Amino acid sequence: MKKTYLTFVTIATGISLSACSLGQLQKTSQVHDANATMIGNCTYLQDVSGFPSKENLAGPSGIEEAKKDARKKAAKANASHIVWTNIEGGKRTFVVGQAYACR
Repeated sequence: MKKTYLTFVTIATGISLSACSLGQLQKTSQVHDANATMIGNCTYLQDVSGFPSKENLAGPSGIEEAKKDARKKAAKANASHIVWTNIEGGKRTFVVGQAYACR
């Protein structure tokens, strides 16, 4: 009986964590790049920054990783759009953007 309960708890926890990850991924994919003309009727939420997940990841792949990180933060703030204000792709890759809610 104890083994069955532990198995159930382990499976339930795994499903719960997967659902949270999937939900966050869906929210992140709903944060769209924008420019100044696109956010005219939107509400500014906050500045967000992002960094690549791998250390010293430079170039286009590092920038995409950094944008993904910033989009996650924007999604947590319930943003729908982000305007990039600084993109640095050198040795210390990072991005900065302004998160907006355009609903």
